Amino acid sequence: MEKRFIVLIDFSEYSADLLQYAYDWSMKIGAKLLLAHKTEVMVPAMADTATRVTLTQVTNEESRKRLESFARDILPGDAKVDCMASDEPVDKVFAKVRAESPDFLVLMGLKGTGKLKQIFIGSFVIDVIDQANAIVVAMPRKVTRFLSEKMYVAIHSKHQLNTKALDTLLDFTKGQVRALTFFSMADTKIDIPDVEEYLAQLAKAYSDRVEADYALYHGDNVYENIRKVINNQTTELLVIQRGSASLTHQPLRKFIINELVYEGETPLVVLP
Repeated sequence: MEKRFIVLIDFSEYSADLLQYAYDWSMKIGAKLLLAHKTEVMVPAMADTATRVTLTQVTNEESRKRLESFARDILPGDAKVDCMASDEPVDKVFAKVRAESPDFLVLMGLKGTGKLKQIFIGSFVIDVIDQANAIVVAMPRKVTRFLSEKMYVAIHSKHQLNTKALDTLLDFTKGQVRALTFFSMADTKIDIPDVEEYLAQLAKAYSDRVEADYALYHGDNVYENIRKVINNQTTELLVIQRGSASLTHQPLRKFIINELVYEGETPLVVLP
C-alpha cells in the first residue's frame, strides 16, 4: 500500500525544518509527500455567496502556489511533492486524503512561548490530534533528519495500547527503529503487579520484530528516573496515545512536552 506523509505547513520559522525532516524520512521509506496549509479566508460580512466562493478559491490557490514555491526553496530540485491548501476543517481534509491513500502519517511542528506553556491547551496541535484519527508526529525545532533508532512508548494499564497504530508506525520506519521500550508509572503499590504484567506482555509481543523491553516507574523520583532512560536525542521517538494519562495527567504532560520534547529535541508521536 502506498505510504504518504501529510505535512502541515504554516510558513512559520519552524516550517523549513519540518519539511526537511519529512522529506528525509519519506526518501528512506519511499513515501509520498503532501504539503497542506489551513487557509483563513477574509470575507466581508456583507458579501454574497458568489463573492465568498470566489474569495475562498483565490485564497486557497494563492496558498497552494506559495506551498509550491516554499518546497522549491527548501528541497532538492528533483523532489516531488503534492500541495493542497484548504479552508475546510482538518477532519474533512484528512477524510479526503484517507479516501485516496489510507496509509498516512501527519507531521506538524511544535512551537510555543517559553517552555511551550500553552501546548496541548486549546492549540491547533491538539485540534489536529483530536480530529485526525491518524498518527500525528509533532516535531520540535531544529530537527531536520529522520534518525530515530529507538522508540519509548508511554503506557497506561487502564488504557489499552492501540497496537494496530503502533504496528503502522513501525512499518513507516522500515526497520530503522530497532529497539522499543514500553514504560509506565504506577500510582500506588497496589497497581504495580498489573501494570508490570501488561508491560511484559507488550514487550514479549513485539520481541520478534525489534529489541523490546519495559520499564516501570513509581515512588518519589519518577520523572528523574524517566530522564535517566530517555536520553533526549534525535535518534529517539517518544510515543504516547491520545486520550491516555500521558495527555490528561497535567504534571506528566508538562514533563513530556517541556523537558523531553522541547528541551531534548525528541520527536513526539501521538497514536489515535
